[in-house]
Amino acid sequence: MGAGGSLVFVCEDAVAIYREVTARGITASEPQVGNAMWVTSLTDPDGYHIDFDSMTDTPEETKLSEVQG
Repeated sequence: MGAGGSLVFVCEDAVAIYREVTARGITASEPQVGNAMWVTSLTDPDGYHIDFDSMTDTPEETKLSEVQG
């Protein structure tokens, strides 16, 4: 199983992935900026931790809820 395993995907739009997976009922972390990238993560049914990262000019530590208003 995926205990202790993780995958990181650098993608075009991590926020769009967050919106898509949560719309399908999948739990994912609220996107936030770290290292000049939006980052969201989830855990798959096998226990693998999966991160989706995309480049941004948004200030560090900004959370999606702060920019959505």
